[in-house]
Amino acid sequence: LSKENSSWTKWGKSNFFKTYTQLGRQFESLVSSKIRNIPPFSTLYKDYTHLKQVYLKGVKDNIIADDLFVKKVFDEVEEVDYFRAIISDSKLKATSPWTANQKSELIDVFKNNPNKKYIEFEVRSDKLPINSPIKKTDKIRIYREDVYKIISEGDNIKIPPIQMF
Repeated sequence: LSKENSSWTKWGKSNFFKTYTQLGRQFESLVSSKIRNIPPFSTLYKDYTHLKQVYLKGVKDNIIADDLFVKKVFDEVEEVDYFRAIISDSKLKATSPWTANQKSELIDVFKNNPNKKYIEFEVRSDKLPINSPIKKTDKIRIYREDVYKIISEGDNIKIPPIQMF
């Protein structure tokens, strides 16, 4: 059909995109609702605040953290308070790509700079929960060992999550 009429190609791609976007959102919701029981995240609830769908500004672009765990810590060397964050992104398959912004602002930064300990992001979300320790324009640090990916296995969550670095 697409060879006979180019609008069929557009329609097919549109429906394919809508279907997988919907599946992705459903999986993100499933993960966020069950992440409290998934190691290593299950151990974080004592010290960290769990936030969902947080917009973060990198060097050039924004990324969205499906699940972000944050806590305020004190760096004794720099003698400064900062927010440490652990980020987890939900993917439908192990081969699902990172978004272009996630790849350029997070994944490639660590991959291309093996000695880089952390990346600093600015919080850009307007609608954070009342109990959120972070506010819009606060800076957070994501350390290389604190980047995770959770994969779908059909309607389930593949455990353990993949630690990216």
